[in-house]
Amino acid sequence: IATKDGMIKRSKLKEFKLQRYNKASSCMNLKDNDKVISAMVEEYDTVFLTTNEGYAVSFKTEEIPVIGVKAAGVKAMKLKDDYIVGVANFSYSVHEFISIITSKGTGKRVRLSEFDLSTRTRRGIQVIR
Repeated sequence: IATKDGMIKRSKLKEFKLQRYNKASSCMNLKDNDKVISAMVEEYDTVFLTTNEGYAVSFKTEEIPVIGVKAAGVKAMKLKDDYIVGVANFSYSVHEFISIITSKGTGKRVRLSEFDLSTRTRRGIQVIR
């Protein structure tokens, strides 16, 4: 699960089993004006994050701690007046390309091998302007 303000976490799927179906449940504590932008089942060993300003970072999913459903998570990426717009889960051995599309309708296809595997909490590299 990832948020707009750069928080990310992994939780076991069995922790989402509900006891009561008539009451809403939460999956993550959020700070003011933050919102969940991606929730996915982990299929591959690498996470790729992109920001509104065109920066991207990729790192191993092992760097994201497995925590409970009520926790807020950890910082995924260093953001300077920016926010996360996309999260992808992939594997270098299975996938060759990633397509990056902007809100203005432009885009490009980039080989994943052009991105060095980094660590969590980095700003990343600028992939598109």
